[in-house]
Amino acid sequence: MYKNICLVSPALTNEEAFQIRNRLINQTWRTRWLRPSPYDENYLYGQVMGARGVTASVEIRDVRMVRYLPCDDDYLLLAGTGRRPWIEVKWEASAPYITVEGSVHKMMVGNDVAGGPSQFLPAASWFVDQISDLLDVPLPSCEEWAVKRIHYAESWDLSAEAITDILASVPRNTTARWSATMDGSDSVHRGGKMTSVRIYRVGPEFLRDAPRLRSYMTETEFQNLLEVADRRLRVESKIKAGKLCQNLGLRDRYPYVSEISDGNIQAIYSDDLYRLCGEGRFGSFPVVRHPDSVRDRLSQEYGKRLARNLFETWERLAEEGRRAVRKHPSARTISEHQNKLIGAGCGWLGSSSDPDSCRVPDGFSLCRSDSRCCRDEDPRIIDMLIPYRGNS
Repeated sequence: MYKNICLVSPALTNEEAFQIRNRLINQTWRTRWLRPSPYDENYLYGQVMGARGVTASVEIRDVRMVRYLPCDDDYLLLAGTGRRPWIEVKWEASAPYITVEGSVHKMMVGNDVAGGPSQFLPAASWFVDQISDLLDVPLPSCEEWAVKRIHYAESWDLSAEAITDILASVPRNTTARWSATMDGSDSVHRGGKMTSVRIYRVGPEFLRDAPRLRSYMTETEFQNLLEVADRRLRVESKIKAGKLCQNLGLRDRYPYVSEISDGNIQAIYSDDLYRLCGEGRFGSFPVVRHPDSVRDRLSQEYGKRLARNLFETWERLAEEGRRAVRKHPSARTISEHQNKLIGAGCGWLGSSSDPDSCRVPDGFSLCRSDSRCCRDEDPRIIDMLIPYRGNS
């Protein structure tokens, strides 16, 4: 599902920018460095407030980054040197434009516990129309807007104990290049230049919005929703403009909303998840995580000796994690064993070699095809997006 999105508008008139400024709340002037130039830009930051007290940020700017791609002569000058010409980056004054960012899921239903929009174009179109209504200014068509950031997430319904075991297991199952750190006891985060990934329990995130949520729902409704949130494990990928440009082969601009496909976003998300913790690519086998089930599966798929060696590797992965195991002198053998374990559908994230300590159920996998994955859209969101789905 799509959570937060950040979009950049086409050029606006000075009159439209003035009207937008008059509609913003919590206005502040901010400064940013126009890298790589030595200059700074002052721009106006503000917010608009939608239904149920949900806000979205709006920035009014008049300086744009322009990328000048190298021409044929530039390549000829460096022919035979093994070097490639640089893309020249400049900041130039432009007509006013706005950057808007917010949780499209929260703006639709007030919270983002479950049931968010599953298609980007309808959700982005609704979001732009909503911002236009809140600003009381007609904004350009959504297809003309550029995409700066997309937060894509999937959630799974698990017991609180299973979520705790998975979150504790993630940091030790990362690699040196794709390391992650615990952010408290309910969240694991891995930053990056192109994308960043966060795995967390939804309940604590839900409680941060408690004052706003209690302002429009009864205490019974709040507690029922909190109970659902405490059973949700979420993996969220923040996909930045650089990754979107790389994925689409763009070098001189941000991608437009109309160029984003759900398949590409899900592929980027799945790739990030697999690189981080080795999950999500088990193939057609039902995933097993209990030591007895793993031993039986390996005995069925491989010979007696190989199955024994693979099970020993699985026990070490479950207890010590990928990072510690890969420091072993036989790292190449360990890597081969990992691939065979994944090929046989044997997962170790959140598992334990002690049969009595395994609280992550057999069959669970961090992928969309898992039966515990919460893929269904909220009925209210389905109704809201009906007018936009004809164009998606």
